[in-house]
Amino acid sequence: MKNNLLPAINKALVYLVLAFAFLLPVFHLPITVEFFEFNKLALSVVATLVLLALWGVKILMEGKVELAKSPINLPILGIVVANLASGYFSINKSASVLGPFGRWAPSILLITTGALLYFALISNIKSKETVRNVIFALVLGTTLSSLVMIVAFFGLNPSGLSYWSAINFTTTGSSLYAATIAALAVILGLGLYTEGGAKKTGRVVLSVTMLLNLVTVALVSSLAPWILLILGVLVFFASYPLENLKPVKRQLNMLFAIMIVLGALLSVPSLRNSLRPGTDYPSEVKLGLRPSWIVTTSSLRDFPILGSGPGTFYLDFSHYRPLSLNATTQWNLRFDKPYSELLNVMATLGLVGFVLYIALGLRIMRLLKYSEPTGLGLALKGAILGLLAFMLLSHAGVLVYLTLFILLALVVSYMESGSLSESILSAAVVERAVISFSTSGKTTSVTTRTVAYMFALPLFLVTGFGLYFGYRVYAGEVMMRRSITAARNNSASDLLAYQRRAILLNPYVSAYHSSFAQTNFVVANAIAGSKPADQLTQEERDSIQRLIAGSVQEARIVTEILDRTNPAAWEQRGRIYALLNGVAKDATSWSAASYTRAIELDPTNPFLRLRLGGVYFGARDFATAERHFRSAVSLKPDYANAHYNLAETLKELKRYPESLTQYEIAMRLVENGSEDFKKVE
Repeated sequence: MKNNLLPAINKALVYLVLAFAFLLPVFHLPITVEFFEFNKLALSVVATLVLLALWGVKILMEGKVELAKSPINLPILGIVVANLASGYFSINKSASVLGPFGRWAPSILLITTGALLYFALISNIKSKETVRNVIFALVLGTTLSSLVMIVAFFGLNPSGLSYWSAINFTTTGSSLYAATIAALAVILGLGLYTEGGAKKTGRVVLSVTMLLNLVTVALVSSLAPWILLILGVLVFFASYPLENLKPVKRQLNMLFAIMIVLGALLSVPSLRNSLRPGTDYPSEVKLGLRPSWIVTTSSLRDFPILGSGPGTFYLDFSHYRPLSLNATTQWNLRFDKPYSELLNVMATLGLVGFVLYIALGLRIMRLLKYSEPTGLGLALKGAILGLLAFMLLSHAGVLVYLTLFILLALVVSYMESGSLSESILSAAVVERAVISFSTSGKTTSVTTRTVAYMFALPLFLVTGFGLYFGYRVYAGEVMMRRSITAARNNSASDLLAYQRRAILLNPYVSAYHSSFAQTNFVVANAIAGSKPADQLTQEERDSIQRLIAGSVQEARIVTEILDRTNPAAWEQRGRIYALLNGVAKDATSWSAASYTRAIELDPTNPFLRLRLGGVYFGARDFATAERHFRSAVSLKPDYANAHYNLAETLKELKRYPESLTQYEIAMRLVENGSEDFKKVE
């Protein structure tokens, strides 16, 4: 039975990895709040846990553990430990574990999953052929993703799904990440193309994949993916023996000529947009390098050792947001990613994380120094170095992180199973370590089984706990998605029920509680407005009171337990209290206190000052309102709404000349002839 089962397990491992590599770029499901990155992370968690379980069975059956040793094993483990330590002291533990809601990266869950995936792959992928097949599967999946993106650009929607109709739709969830993995697919496709064993049909397929993926890079036309692609190709050809290119030199010249022409044409915005007249291809808004540096260094100043915690840059941004942003069109945005992933590491993991990531980068370069001079070996080298350069120039998401872990595992397995000399392998420290459970041939079967369990049991425990908690997290997202559908169908009872179930499944996500607080208040308001107050039944009055109390309670859970340092949470709490003015006796003071706390956490945000001034204006405390409106104006002198509110306040204070001046400023700041212009006029 053992002889039959082991080959079946090995085949299952290989097929699982192939399926995972193909699905990763395209997998998404419209049954969760966020369709793309969350589902890719869920797919990766499930695939990794199944790999660990199969590996555990192999250990029990073979009585040994096989693991490829490499220079990057220890730094990867160190990064996991750094994330865990930083998460323990994080300013928001739930965001550090799962990642910022809607983004999910970086997070302890993502980094740990990537590390486990890396070790599972290097322990079970032992042949060049398997490495080649996994890379081919990844290239095919990426090409399918690129094809969908190109089709969407031309306004076609073969799926019939509404969310596919956007001009920049991509199965990766981000045009930037779509271009990034497309650039990787071009480099890896080049490696497969130049492999001696590649047949004519295979080269035709690879040529098509490279062209389609290049079109995606050109359509997005972002700097970081272009740098990744150019650097990867240069590294490949700088190291590849020229004599080995002679059999495919003519085909490569033709292919590159087409690629250069396509890339040049599609990278010009006017030419690109002419392919679909009347439509500009949208580019993703990104925080600039200078404000990113200011936020990062400020976070390092306050949290120098372990940073603010994985996934907490969105809080760092609010806390240390530079005043200069108020003079830009990005003044009202809250960013959750800096300009560069390295800056993200520095801000959220501190000096410890920064040193470990630098150490990993140096170890990777040491490893790649000994890459085999074959098409695939050099393509892996170029792709990984290009991806490291990308992370210096841009932020990274779930897909980019997981792809990096996969490529690192593949290059280790490829080198370990290659034809490098023993001296080179020793220098690169890539070799297969075997931990056997027999000593001097005298170990009894009981001892062998006991030691085997010591290695296999933790894998089974991780799999069991991972699947259980993973189910709860995923089910919570499904419930929240159903609540969105219920809201569209105007079903208040289903809306409340689904959000309540989501919180029961995963009570640690502050976004669930925030949504539930808002929903409670909206439903209470709808009941109160359904008929005159004197016609409301006692049951309806009780429901209104219960819903309002629930709204306040959920807002307090968010601000006092789950997300205490998030100004957006305190802003929502202040907004809810403000709506209770006239219903609750101390609503005004509660609202003012909440907005004040939000301002302490986001001190350069003029919008919060405007809101706080509005609270005092509604309470007819015009002197205090004036002070806060003037603060908003000083933070953003071209803020038309702040000038208008200040003018209204000064009018109430009977300071008419000053009021007139503020009205005139507001009029100059709004569009001539607009509704706002007419209102001020």
